[in-house]
Amino acid sequence: MNDRTTPPLDEIRALVAERSRFEGWLSTLESRRDATPAHVFDRVRQDYDARRQRVVEQLTAHVGALQAAVAGLDERHGALGRALGERRDALAEVELRALVGEFGDDEGARQRAEVEAAIADLEREAEGVGRELDEVRELASQVGAPAPEPAEPEPAAVATSVGEPPSAARGDDGYGQPSAPTGAAEIMTAPAPEPRPTPAFGSPLLGGDPRRDTPVGSPSFVGGQGLAQAAMGVPMAPPDDTPAGAAAQKTLKCQECGAMNFPTEWYCERCGGELAAL
Repeated sequence: MNDRTTPPLDEIRALVAERSRFEGWLSTLESRRDATPAHVFDRVRQDYDARRQRVVEQLTAHVGALQAAVAGLDERHGALGRALGERRDALAEVELRALVGEFGDDEGARQRAEVEAAIADLEREAEGVGRELDEVRELASQVGAPAPEPAEPEPAAVATSVGEPPSAARGDDGYGQPSAPTGAAEIMTAPAPEPRPTPAFGSPLLGGDPRRDTPVGSPSFVGGQGLAQAAMGVPMAPPDDTPAGAAAQKTLKCQECGAMNFPTEWYCERCGGELAAL
């Protein structure tokens, strides 16, 4: 460590010891408060407190130098570590070249000895710098100097394709929410198919008479509803086997197609032709 970053460590240690002594005196003095006249106690306490405060101010003046010393030693220790790694790589290279026969025995031994000596020197220097760094760090903690904060690593850039928005690369919608899978947006936003209107009984679609007004629930309405369902491809309801349903038998035969219909029907369920009254 050079003179520019070297704080007066011995002086700082002496000030730390003096501050600890005054703090001990103040602690002992507090235990004698009740047995001492108040004005005497206050005078002594103010004297110790003022002397302690002067020491604290002197220590505060060394905070910047201690922080600079820690940063400088830390940087130097890291550089020595990198140099050691390079020298060890060089030693491995020399040994490899000697094994394949590039060097003779004498030349290989000479080069290996040089690299090993350099490694030993770097190890000794790194060990000394490490001890000094630990010492300065400990002293800085006693003084109360905050350790220099390490530089925060830069966030890794997210690779995106040309023209692709950042939200697509992150896999969200740009507001921190997960984006929908491919095609989901189209599925969610597609309009629902409009329901097909069911033709009313008696409409021209079914071949009926629009002037006819048949009450809902009458047999004629049931027959017309069955014809509408058949025209639209809707399955027909099963026949009613109850006694009430059995009473209404299909006894009216269509003259056009021969299909049997209920006697109350006006139009054939099969072909829609007009039924002749019995």
